[in-house]
Amino acid sequence: MKNNVCIDVQHVSFLYNSVTVLKDIDFKINKGDYVAIVGPNGAGKTTLLKIITGLLKPSSGRVLIYGEEVSTSRDRHYIGYIPQSSMSSPLHFPITVEEMVKVGRIPRLGIGQWMSGKDKEAIEWAMRAMGIAGYKKKNINSLSGGERQRVVIASALAGKPEILLLDEPTAGVDMVSQEDFYNILTSLNKDYGITILIVSHDIATIAKEVKCMVCLNKALICHGAPEDIIKSKYIEQLYSKEATFIHHEHA
Repeated sequence: MKNNVCIDVQHVSFLYNSVTVLKDIDFKINKGDYVAIVGPNGAGKTTLLKIITGLLKPSSGRVLIYGEEVSTSRDRHYIGYIPQSSMSSPLHFPITVEEMVKVGRIPRLGIGQWMSGKDKEAIEWAMRAMGIAGYKKKNINSLSGGERQRVVIASALAGKPEILLLDEPTAGVDMVSQEDFYNILTSLNKDYGITILIVSHDIATIAKEVKCMVCLNKALICHGAPEDIIKSKYIEQLYSKEATFIHHEHA
């Protein structure tokens, strides 16, 4: 039986060319949580996300996924990771939506293996979950930014991950597409029990979506429920004494 704590960040620090990027970051995320890492540019948010995936090794400390150290684990198919660059960059070769989503099944399947009915079912489910099943034969480069964003996430979902990590997924996407996108993430979290960790600089928007926020500015400023965190002292520590919190209402 898996530990209820699915992500355990233990006193993680990271130095780059002797410069401190992260200092003694320590927090836990339970299975089924929906969490945002927020903070200003240069706060170390993307670096922390890469350490959690195992793409970067911390200078000190460690990250456990279901009690197993991620840096030494060979089995990471339960993690779906979507970097920011994959959202905004068009592909420079022709590929259909369905073909792109199939790529996300490879970590589960193995390179060069034939797809079974179970694999095809997972691909179809991922496209339906992201509302793109009707686009399956379209070239991905013919889609809008918001539609392409959904394809990238569907590709990650095709591997049936238990944890979904997203880095600034709504960057460059209009407000209507953002709202639709967050509705889908909420459904993935509530209906399918996927643990979601999302990096965002937009604290005003993300605070209305997630269950918990990790406030980061190289060090951990605070970690808890959004309604407890949206207070002036935390905003000042995160951004500056002049910063103010502006609440955006849905239209």
